[in-house]
Amino acid sequence: KSPMCDQISMTLGTTDLLLGWHLAGKAVWVNPKHAALMVARHKTSLPGGFLGNEEAVTVAKHETYVNALAVRKDGMVASGDMHGIVKVWKAGEAASILRKKDYCVYSLAWLKDGTLAAGLHSKVELWKDGRCVNTLKVMYDCCTLCALPDGSFLSGANEGEIKHWRDGKCVRELSGHTSVVHSLIRLKNGKLASCADDETIKIWDLEKGKCLHTLEGHTYGVRALAELPDGRIASASSDDTIKLWR
Repeated sequence: KSPMCDQISMTLGTTDLLLGWHLAGKAVWVNPKHAALMVARHKTSLPGGFLGNEEAVTVAKHETYVNALAVRKDGMVASGDMHGIVKVWKAGEAASILRKKDYCVYSLAWLKDGTLAAGLHSKVELWKDGRCVNTLKVMYDCCTLCALPDGSFLSGANEGEIKHWRDGKCVRELSGHTSVVHSLIRLKNGKLASCADDETIKIWDLEKGKCLHTLEGHTYGVRALAELPDGRIASASSDDTIKLWR
């Protein structure tokens, strides 16, 4: 059965909160206006309500826009900004600088063995024990990274490029998108979902490297994906809508 668009759930009206993750009963957010990371008890999902929450505190400060966050299972958080700086920290502890000023950091992901993957311009850097241990070549800007349970990971970049990396080598490329890939997520059924500026979402069989479905309905680029507990996929687009797919 081909996935269908269930509904348009809302119209986006703010860009104040860019990214968010749950961490030890709290919510971790990027607020690009203040270029800081925020932690607060999750009282409301409304952006205006969150920004006005008196429990919100700044826990790591960057000097420019924060583009990427990655949260490890043990509570370690990595944050990357437009100047190429990556900081690592835990809530309640001082942040330390892992990567110094260089290229813009577009994406971050913690791998199974504790390695931090950083998506940059034309490359992915792998960091472990405080140093860069490998550099992998990608097409222009690496806009998204997706860690997999077996320790491998995926990168998404310009011109529809999706690469599957294992042990520092590209073992597979997934061809189908025609422009910048913005998000990659592994679904609970083991399949992969991707979205891009070509206005489409694709569902993949990663083992076979085959596209199973192409979901169409957005009228501008698709920027982000998330899987709901009931298995539906939510997609956020530059057309000012979030769509739910089943």
